[in-house]
Amino acid sequence: MKRIICAALSGILVLGLLAGCSEAGGEAGESTPMGRYIEEQTAVLEGISRVLDLHLDSDGRPVFYVLGEGTDGALRLERCVLPAGGGDLERTEQTWTGGLAGIRDISEASDGTAYVLASGAEGQNGIYRLRGGALEPVELPELGQDQAAGEGLAVQHAESEVTGTVAFCAGGRFLAGVRALDEGELLVIFGGEGISRYRSTDGHLLMEYPTQSYNSGAAVLGDTLLAVSADGKETVLYDLKTGRQTGGSIYDGLSFLTALGLDDEGVYLGDATGIYRQTAGGTIWEKLVDGELTSLSMPTLSLSGLTSDGEGGFYALLQGEDDVRLLHYSYDPDTPTLPDTELVIFGLRDSDTIRQAIGEFQRSNPTVRVNFQVLLDEELGATAEDVIRTLNTELMAGKGPDLLLLDGLNVDSYIEKGVLADMTEQTRRLEEDGLMPNLTNAYCRDGRVYGVPARFTVPVMMGERECVEQVRSLTDLAGLVEEGQGGEPAFLCPSAQLFGETGMLMDYYDVCAGSIVTEKGVDQQALEGYFADMLRIQQAERENTPELGDGVSFAIVVAASGGGSGAEILDPGSNRLSEGKALFHVQELAGQFSLENILTALNGREGGTPLVSYSTGGSGGNTGEKPARDWTLDTLFGGNAYTPSSGVGIVSTGNQRELAESFVDMLLSRTVQDSYLYDGFPVNGGSLDAMVEQAAENAEDDMGFRALCDRLDAPILSDQVVKEAVERQLRGLSDGSLTPEQAAANVMEKTRIYLAE
Repeated sequence: MKRIICAALSGILVLGLLAGCSEAGGEAGESTPMGRYIEEQTAVLEGISRVLDLHLDSDGRPVFYVLGEGTDGALRLERCVLPAGGGDLERTEQTWTGGLAGIRDISEASDGTAYVLASGAEGQNGIYRLRGGALEPVELPELGQDQAAGEGLAVQHAESEVTGTVAFCAGGRFLAGVRALDEGELLVIFGGEGISRYRSTDGHLLMEYPTQSYNSGAAVLGDTLLAVSADGKETVLYDLKTGRQTGGSIYDGLSFLTALGLDDEGVYLGDATGIYRQTAGGTIWEKLVDGELTSLSMPTLSLSGLTSDGEGGFYALLQGEDDVRLLHYSYDPDTPTLPDTELVIFGLRDSDTIRQAIGEFQRSNPTVRVNFQVLLDEELGATAEDVIRTLNTELMAGKGPDLLLLDGLNVDSYIEKGVLADMTEQTRRLEEDGLMPNLTNAYCRDGRVYGVPARFTVPVMMGERECVEQVRSLTDLAGLVEEGQGGEPAFLCPSAQLFGETGMLMDYYDVCAGSIVTEKGVDQQALEGYFADMLRIQQAERENTPELGDGVSFAIVVAASGGGSGAEILDPGSNRLSEGKALFHVQELAGQFSLENILTALNGREGGTPLVSYSTGGSGGNTGEKPARDWTLDTLFGGNAYTPSSGVGIVSTGNQRELAESFVDMLLSRTVQDSYLYDGFPVNGGSLDAMVEQAAENAEDDMGFRALCDRLDAPILSDQVVKEAVERQLRGLSDGSLTPEQAAANVMEKTRIYLAE
């Protein structure tokens, strides 16, 4: 019964979305709802690493600080003011920063006093008061002192039955931010410990407020504090003087990326989905600014400051990797509430690259709303098969979106049935602007192009040249792993999933999928061979690898840049090779930081440091003391295979063919391709050149990776429905209750009807 319900839910979901598609593209008329907040970019600042304290001064002008690096490499802090009535941003360099190694936060009081959270030359955090251009430390007795837990100042706890003391911890408490108050008081935001109010003259602790503790999640207006509740589920209001909670409201999606604010009209907040307001005494969050129609939704930008403009609008600071944009949102009663034209995109899963292109496209086309619908919602419990079957029915009926995100779909079936439009002429034109021609073959059939990827990743193998040259198939790898069983060092780096419930049996599925799923369906013999080889590899690896201890690390490390909200998971395998812990490693090379880590670990200049610090020894850098090895890097099995991602195709029956082509142009332009979104390599050759050059900055060379990309000609197209059927066999294979033959037969039966449709 549950499965029937799930299928019905997915059908309702997709049919509901498609019903809306048929109405898109109408013109605005007398009945068109009017009035919308529009976005205006007022300033762009380059070379900025951090922005601080966006607020309105007493004259109603937006003020904020920007932190960067001066020409001499020293800290450079500027105070920025947007003049009343507009004009160029006024930037004043602050001269009081000498002796500070870093500045984490600044907050100005109404009397001109500012409080600064900064680190000194020795790296210690401290709070300073800025008056008359001079810094003076604010002494808070419990900070920077080592006392036993339970000793401290008597303190009153807001909205709590507990009274007692502030506990001291060796090394002090983590300081996340400051807020200036009137009458010589300030708030200190403690990471993980709530917010505290102090008297700055003597450091006396006046009140504690139980809240979540991150800098953007606190705002003050008069004697009212707005913050996030300790459980992170709602916004809460406190009376600063009494400590009494005076209000609260649930908002789904509260996180450290949510910016909170207070003004005379009530509470407001912002995130990637938009800007919302709740009037004083109200309970409903009204969306004023739709993030999907503005730069707020762009993955390369993060909301670093938000303040009301005092006239019903808002100023926001959006920070990128090395720049910051000051944007103004104001209400225009003469603009349609929704754009009068809609471009619809469907995909099984979300894509940051698609969302980045949407943001750029809508800035250039303000009368168009791009409606990106992600169909596979795991919370609804629907499977890929459920969703795709419903989608296919509508597509065959001539309904559906204007663009399809092709990842995980059976592209050959859509090409055969005429669902996808011919994009050959467009891709040829884009190749003149740098689109790599060898990558357009991902969706090329009979000389015609029906789709194009916006990103790609590469399954690679690395190790000593002799080892790499021996591995030309999964069976080759299985044999070498078994031969090296019990040897020192091990032949193959252990998989992060090795001791999981289903083991590492899916580790090489995608790269082998092309020989398993063919135009004729699933090749049962090839699938049996895949299962058998993977069981051999897994068994040998488990026997050769201690589950715990003995220096085996399965740690993964996240690297993120200063801008946006993305992150990249790094594989420590190349670090194990460089430390002599293995001879051979396989991984999906997914982006700039992964490439940088490999190049620095295996081919780095003396003194270079890999991004991953492998947890079981090693110097942490290339000291020149390790024996020279002939490391090499190649595509897995030498097959020049790559995985296209964020691939798009234009639906032949879509309502907005011309707009769909324009969107593809934007998606593949340098504007989007130059943006690093942690979801693969760009398909524009110039963008790829720049990324590889940056990744190889601390290496002797790029180990032939850029040239390797020009040879890629074997796209890995994985059908999500078949993949799910394979995944359902893993538990039985791992525990021995299924043989490879039985598991392959199960997949054949499961996918027979689906592949015949």
